[in-house]
Amino acid sequence: MSSSALPLCILALLACVLTAPAADAKKKDDAPDLPKVLMTAPGKLLLDEPFTAESWKKNWSAYKGDFQSVGDQLRVAEKPEDGHHPEASHQGPVHNVIVRFKFKYDGCKWMGFSFSDKEHVARIMIQNDGFELVKMSGIGPTTKGQRLDRVTVKWDPAKWYTMTIELLANELIASVDEQYVLYGSADGLDIDKGRIALIVGGQYGWYDELKMWEALPDARWAKRKPLVQVQKDKHR
Repeated sequence: MSSSALPLCILALLACVLTAPAADAKKKDDAPDLPKVLMTAPGKLLLDEPFTAESWKKNWSAYKGDFQSVGDQLRVAEKPEDGHHPEASHQGPVHNVIVRFKFKYDGCKWMGFSFSDKEHVARIMIQNDGFELVKMSGIGPTTKGQRLDRVTVKWDPAKWYTMTIELLANELIASVDEQYVLYGSADGLDIDKGRIALIVGGQYGWYDELKMWEALPDARWAKRKPLVQVQKDKHR
């Protein structure tokens, strides 16, 4: 585990609030499959992507790279001759959203999730020693990135992890397995995003079970935010 993981007391408190609402009258098996969130509340389901060969081809547009649906999981590899990292886009627009997906860091140089419009807007970047939030700007040769937050994590290449992203107005959260939580805010996030994208460098990066919901404000965020801020200050 990383030295920048949450202190036990904060982790315990976050574990209590990183919960998804469920109807009390329903059994656990019948509860809706909702994301575990901190800042927002899930609204309308916008995308449910199982990455079967059929759904993958229907819902995504691939630019460069080698994308393969293997056992209903998306395996991505860079092709050196392409001169550009693999990128698969799903068209929006989206504005305030919650995104949840599983990923496996299986030897690639990096992988991530991107929000873009006419220019790049934001990325959640996963590297071999951690992951980070990046506020993006520009496009092509003018592309620039500003790191908002980062944590050190050593990924197990044989393990699947769950990433949950919350984007509301100018605030952005990304959490992995309810253990590592990143937070950032920046001007320019509170816009319509014309597309979301899966991006990978090297080989292999895997994605599975991606869902996206409309993100609604949650009044409880005011009490939860200081807990996340303590974590941010710890490894700033």
